[in-house]
Amino acid sequence: MGLVKILDLVLGFFHSLPTSRRAVEEKSPKRIINRVEIPSELEPVRLKALKAIAPIRQWDESTSVPADFWDKAGRTIAGRELPNPQLIYFLLVDLLGFSNLGRREKVAWIVPVDFHGVGFVIEHRKLGVGVFIPNPGHNEEMARAIVELIKKGVATAEPFFDWMAKNAIQESKVNVWNHSSNLFDRLEMFMQMYKSSVADVEKFCDSFDENAPKKDMDDLVKLLNLLHEKHIKQLESSWIGLAVIEAFFSWTEHVFVLLAIIEGKIKTALEVSKLSEAPWGEKYKTVLNISDQKSKLYLDEMLIIRKQLRNFVAHGAFGKKGEAFLFHSPVGAIPVRLPRIVEQQIFKISGENEFIEEKAIKLIEEFIDYLWSGDREPAKLYIQDSMLPLVLPWVSKGRYKRAMGSIEEMEAFIMGVNRHLEIVENMDW
Repeated sequence: MGLVKILDLVLGFFHSLPTSRRAVEEKSPKRIINRVEIPSELEPVRLKALKAIAPIRQWDESTSVPADFWDKAGRTIAGRELPNPQLIYFLLVDLLGFSNLGRREKVAWIVPVDFHGVGFVIEHRKLGVGVFIPNPGHNEEMARAIVELIKKGVATAEPFFDWMAKNAIQESKVNVWNHSSNLFDRLEMFMQMYKSSVADVEKFCDSFDENAPKKDMDDLVKLLNLLHEKHIKQLESSWIGLAVIEAFFSWTEHVFVLLAIIEGKIKTALEVSKLSEAPWGEKYKTVLNISDQKSKLYLDEMLIIRKQLRNFVAHGAFGKKGEAFLFHSPVGAIPVRLPRIVEQQIFKISGENEFIEEKAIKLIEEFIDYLWSGDREPAKLYIQDSMLPLVLPWVSKGRYKRAMGSIEEMEAFIMGVNRHLEIVENMDW
């Protein structure tokens, strides 16, 4: 006997509870009232969806439902081809007002449907959504027809799904994805590659003396080959350094938004969207107080890196302010934009855009430690370590603010969230 069949039989016990059995026997199950108020402009969508799934309808007194329905209901093979369970629920319950018999152990929701006078149920169980009926093997043809009609209904109801999503965003009833850990892993990978490359260059340079006397032409050719190899290794190291810097700005573009949420500086989906599209410097200033001398110093240095290297390379090494041009002069071709001689300048003082990656990467490492220090330390546990999404309604309710009180409070908070997610995932209601 397969695992799915065993679980179906076990779940049949829960379905045979008195309230559910009584509802089935009466052929008029107690409805969970649909609270979604649909605007009048979506009424044509509702009617079109209703037509698309016909002849599927709700159970009523004419529906054929055996008294032992819950004891013998099993999963049909065709039901495994149903679309996303959330979309099915939105279609049948929220848009069309079908009954939902509620949760059971290992079951998130149960929607009874009538197909040509025969009673079926569509359930979202731990092992997936499906179409269930006693003697499923004898009802596969009808189950397959139900699945195809549900697919049509879901496709028809797309404007309703869009409306629901838009409403949720307007009311900030949304979660914000947390990709911080993945982006930081990418940064760390390039960082390790860069350090390994630098060590390789140093080891190579120590292996020969380019100033040693040359006895003959063979020695000179050998030296030229070694110098070329040294140049290639240094160039590769520089490229990896650029990848580190690009990965750093990618990570901080994301993590600054998450920090702004968890610190309560932005609370609505509109504010999240606006900040996510803001310049990097504006994100920085949202989460770090630049009246603090250290925060301001890091900002200034990071902006030098961003403007003079990251943005320059991002625009195909042409830049946006004439960096690609050399103007003609009596002393030769001169860069249009000569680097300014400033103490904090990251460019070397020369006529070329030569960048000191080592200095920039050291600065990046120092900044990462600074970012997760002090009052922001608990935020690292949630954003960087837990990989949990940011739940916007929790910001207004002060849940994140309380958790940010200490490391211990954040650890307890994360444990509680994970426990809740496990219950939802396992449907252990």
